[in-house]
Amino acid sequence: MQILELNDWQVTLWRDEQPRVEPAAASVVDGKLVFGDAALAHSRTAPQLFNYRYLATIASDPLPTAIGAARNLADLLYHHLRHLELDDQPCLLSVPGHFNNDQLGLLYGICNEASVNVRSFVDLPLAHSLHAPATGEFQVLDIEWHRFALSTISSTSTPDGVRREVIRTQNVEHIGGVANLIEKWMNVIADDFVRKTRFDPLHAGASEQAVFDQVHGWFGGALADQRISIEANNTLREHDIGKNLLTERLAGQLSQLEFDPQLPVLPTARCQQVPGLTEFLSTQSITLLPTDEVDLYRSYQQIVQQLDNDGVVRISSATSPLVAGAKAITPTGPSMTGSRATHLLRADHSALALDDPRVADLPPCDAGEQVTLDGIQYTAIRVIGHGDS
Repeated sequence: MQILELNDWQVTLWRDEQPRVEPAAASVVDGKLVFGDAALAHSRTAPQLFNYRYLATIASDPLPTAIGAARNLADLLYHHLRHLELDDQPCLLSVPGHFNNDQLGLLYGICNEASVNVRSFVDLPLAHSLHAPATGEFQVLDIEWHRFALSTISSTSTPDGVRREVIRTQNVEHIGGVANLIEKWMNVIADDFVRKTRFDPLHAGASEQAVFDQVHGWFGGALADQRISIEANNTLREHDIGKNLLTERLAGQLSQLEFDPQLPVLPTARCQQVPGLTEFLSTQSITLLPTDEVDLYRSYQQIVQQLDNDGVVRISSATSPLVAGAKAITPTGPSMTGSRATHLLRADHSALALDDPRVADLPPCDAGEQVTLDGIQYTAIRVIGHGDS
């Protein structure tokens, strides 16, 4: 079965374990409607023929200007689905938890028009959390072009494993998402250029596109000092931007996120593509759960196996058998870099430090491993600032 994950920033299609991932963006190039990176490459040089909002909300709102054959947002989504060239096999659609049923109804109709054989819908945060090393409630953080989404997940032990359920999803729109962060970093670059060279790289579309391309290219890497190169009027200008300036703008955006301090947080693999995001979160008063991107495809496969024959439904809960029956120190997947555990976390969110004499005989373990002591299941976690930084 095909798996199609819809996110306002990225569209991901699995036909096997290697996904096809591309930005949710559309543009017209040489009279042809294009999507993904090809569209982003013209986002600043042809802004009237560019759109990246058709997955921000599923709606049929008209476009200010026609983009190719598309006259409204629903048209753009239809053409993007056709662009993906899904085959006739059933398709499980993974959608943000904040989509309501009216939006799913419109999405279903668009999929039918695009000849996508929708088998059912699944809440995206459920799939990302199915194998999370947590025993109680926890939160899943995802990022889109225009917002963050914060979902609360419950965990209930069953004879077959651990039942995960999406309790609620909160939109965090007031701070924006990837697009807002890119704008902040582009403004940092422009301000530094103007101050030191009097050249404003955002003054013309071509140089603005060059800045955008380079900033968007940072995603997937670490936050670091960057060199910006811009060619304008037959002159190559290069300028170094310090990591501290980028970190300051990033922190200004992320500091507005409000988490339940009693619940661990699992950033999706998409969040981990944002340079510096997980590093910032690790400095906050929250417990971070490790993310294993390889587990995501396996999670979708398990959800597919649990589908019944009730037709097209919305799935907000599923069982993970891989979390059940944990023995003392049972790894659940690759651990985070430098993730030697410092505490054991119970389902009631109480924590036991690993330097406590009561667990003196326990061998070292990494964050994310499941540990059973005296019949009680714990999740090994790393608390930043406990013994190191």
